[in-house]
Amino acid sequence: MKTRFKLLTLLFLFGCSNTSVNKEKALELNTGTPISPAESSMHTNALLGIWTDGNSENATFEIKNDSIYYVDAFKSYNYSVQNDSIKIWYDDYVYVGHVVVKGDTLVLSNADNRSKFWRFKD
Repeated sequence: MKTRFKLLTLLFLFGCSNTSVNKEKALELNTGTPISPAESSMHTNALLGIWTDGNSENATFEIKNDSIYYVDAFKSYNYSVQNDSIKIWYDDYVYVGHVVVKGDTLVLSNADNRSKFWRFKD
């Protein structure tokens, strides 16, 4: 039950949608370097892997080449990365946010929310 609550909270946080967060704002948040168009494919590869929000001993999601798999929900969603933005197509809405990868840290943000994830290690 606790795991479902955490998953619903995570999905709620992703639920708010905005088209972009500017690069100055990303730098102001000290979250790393925004993805430039030239580096987009390189950073897309940096997104691949298993990520956790640190709220439990389990992974939160796995980003694959063509989808994001939410571990607790046993459900995958399509996504795309363009420049410094990520779009995730959920069943009833599309999340659009700014994405920053710095080492083993992933930050997703939009005007309403900023979520930080770490590469999941066994």
